[in-house]
Amino acid sequence: MIHKLLVRLSVCFLLLWEAACGRSESSGTTAPFTATYANLSIHVPARADLFQATNHDFGLMVRVCKRDPPEVSPPLCEDLSSPLVSENGILTYVKEPKAGTKFNLITERAAEAISPASIPLLPIAGDEIDTDILAGGEAYYLSRLNMGGGDHWYTTAEGWPVAGCNRDQRGQHFCSVGFLRAGAFIEAHWFPESGVELTQLDIWLVATAIDNKVLELAE
Repeated sequence: MIHKLLVRLSVCFLLLWEAACGRSESSGTTAPFTATYANLSIHVPARADLFQATNHDFGLMVRVCKRDPPEVSPPLCEDLSSPLVSENGILTYVKEPKAGTKFNLITERAAEAISPASIPLLPIAGDEIDTDILAGGEAYYLSRLNMGGGDHWYTTAEGWPVAGCNRDQRGQHFCSVGFLRAGAFIEAHWFPESGVELTQLDIWLVATAIDNKVLELAE
């Protein structure tokens, strides 16, 4: 229990530190830029739907489809607008995993995969969760998807993506999703509008839209 708590606290600190660094243009290279993470090479333009896209030592950080002003969605955000995504958009990271990392639950979207139904999220059994952060597996990356506390991860009937979902102190639902693309680890954190209960279809739509944006940047 203490080990899990220390892992979660360290990951939370890292996420907060990254977000703080991202507010300073001097802390990384701002768009436009070209970068490679694992086998994924992308060109990131200066574009409204890629708010404050910055390349840091730890990878790409960008707030996708942030609405500023709140009532106006940027171009190319038709799939990531209200009520599924709040005005703050989706805090997204693209990173190169540590060499030799073995992934099991976190995978790439299958080419033949079909979208799931709008039904409750599917819990992942506890014995499938890698919790040994020192073993070279996916424990660290799973921890990054469960910033709200608890030991619950979810997925869809298709087994993609992996999500860590919880509620804040106001009872507001929020989720983080994670998946791979060309060996790079992609994670996305967001709140929907107030009152929205995220379903399998919802986390699929967000993850697919983020994945498609990454693929478009790689073309």
